[in-house]
Amino acid sequence: MPSAELFRRMSAGVETKTSQVSVKEYIGHFEAMLQEGLDILHITLSSGLTGTYNAACIAGKELEEKYPERKIYIPDSLGASSGYGLIMETLANLRDEGNGIDELRSWPEANKLRIHHWFFSTGLSFYIRGGRISKAAGMVGTMLNICPLLNMDNVSRQL
Repeated sequence: MPSAELFRRMSAGVETKTSQVSVKEYIGHFEAMLQEGLDILHITLSSGLTGTYNAACIAGKELEEKYPERKIYIPDSLGASSGYGLIMETLANLRDEGNGIDELRSWPEANKLRIHHWFFSTGLSFYIRGGRISKAAGMVGTMLNICPLLNMDNVSRQL
């Protein structure tokens, strides 16, 4: 579904759900690249927010045995939102500057704990629905017309 349609439906109050990429899907995606002789550097959203990191690692381990000559790196970004985007943009720039996969792999590991992740929202309904804040806090915040600004450091400590 195109993101514009997803956001339109969410704004209209339609209940939406996400699903994580399965190990089988990762294997299919990764194996196609490995068969082309490519190495893999796959950066997932934070393992504290989704199980995709674990699924990618399981797929990577399975494929390492089948393709021992290839490199498969799956660092945990510990990020989401704009912080995750910053990691990805930086890695793309480093790649464009000629850095190889080993240097690219090192950057998120060395810098991910130095990045602050902030989330901006126009309301609390999705935080309540997703369990990020309690219904009571959501009700009070909604009555006070609070638009949250959350620091990822605080959210990840609660997980």
